[in-house]
Amino acid sequence: ADAWSGLERLFAKLRRFSDQATALARLAELASEPSAKAGYLARRGRILEKEGNLGEAMEAYSQSLATFAQAESEAVVGLERLLDRDETRFAAAGVLEPHHRSTGDARALAGILDVVDDGLAQAPAKVRGQAKHLKKRLGILREVAGLRERLNEGSLALAARLKAFALVPHDESIRNELWRTAEATESFDELASVYEEE
Repeated sequence: ADAWSGLERLFAKLRRFSDQATALARLAELASEPSAKAGYLARRGRILEKEGNLGEAMEAYSQSLATFAQAESEAVVGLERLLDRDETRFAAAGVLEPHHRSTGDARALAGILDVVDDGLAQAPAKVRGQAKHLKKRLGILREVAGLRERLNEGSLALAARLKAFALVPHDESIRNELWRTAEATESFDELASVYEEE
């Protein structure tokens, strides 16, 4: 391990980042402590991310998080940066969703679920028409609305309820949830315009 540590530092000095990432992968394999292994993997992810290798960076961050999950670890921060990149946005959300569920961070979870819903909304028309897909999307939108309501973010809760209503406008429970949220946020103009469009 000492030899690999020395090589990793040397590659960093020489700015041979690909080799440094390889050395960090080897150090992670050799590490006996989960926190050390997670640290090597997260550092590897950061180097790969800087080098533009986003797929491998995401894999390294994901492995780091799976090895040693901490609320604000370098892996979480890295994955959240990858949410801003089109190539990795939805995959990063898929990794972060269970993490934010386990930490109980309602605001972060709601944000991640919004990204998951965006991904589902962009699915091919053939997939969007399937009952299983619709059920999943409605479940996510309802969860987002509930989280946003608990966070006192009424306008964001209403936006989620409006998306659900647009998917199944004749579902009575969806209508009731929309009405309740519109009433709580005093958003009757928005509600009226939705019903007029129907």
